[in-house]
Amino acid sequence: IMNLNMVDAGYNLSLSNFNLSLYGNCNITTDLMNTIYLTEGETLVKTYATGGKFINYMVGGSAQVNLFDRSLQLMCSLGYSGERLTGVNAGSNGRVSFSAYANYYCGDFSFYGQYIAKSTSLLYDGSFFSSRQYYVFGLSWHCKNFTADAFCQNVFDANYVTRSWANYGVYSFDSS
Repeated sequence: IMNLNMVDAGYNLSLSNFNLSLYGNCNITTDLMNTIYLTEGETLVKTYATGGKFINYMVGGSAQVNLFDRSLQLMCSLGYSGERLTGVNAGSNGRVSFSAYANYYCGDFSFYGQYIAKSTSLLYDGSFFSSRQYYVFGLSWHCKNFTADAFCQNVFDANYVTRSWANYGVYSFDSS
C-alpha cells in the first residue's frame, strides 16, 4: 500500500491593479511499486518490488499587473521544482520553471499570448519526461454569450516533440 504525505503553503496579496502569489508544496509517496528488469539467460524479465520514496516539491511565485483601466493584463511566474526517487530506480531532478501571459482587451476583441519554458521531470518509475517550450498567440472575438477564437501555437518550431527516457541497467529506452 502506497502512502502519500502532502504539505502545501501559499500567500496571496491583492491590490487594485496588482496581484502577487507565493506558493510551495511537497508531496512524499512511500512504499512505491518499483519496476525491476532482470536477465535470465537471454530473456529479459520484468518484475515488481515495493520500497523507496518519491518526493516532489515546488516553490515559486507569480505576479499579475493590470494596466490601462484593466485592458492589459500581464502575468508571469517563476519557480523551482524537482523530484527525488529513492530505492531501486533512484534518481533526482530539479529545474527552474518560467511562464508569461499577456492579454489585451479592445472592445469586443482580445489579443493574447502565452509562453511556457521547456522542462524535464523525473517520474515515479525512474524514467524522465522532457517537453519543449510552448507558446501561443491568439485573437478572440466576444459577443454576448458567444466567443470565437483563432490562435497559432509553436509556429516557429519545426518539430514539436516530447522525449521520454530511462536506464534500468539491463534495459533502457529513449523515445522522441
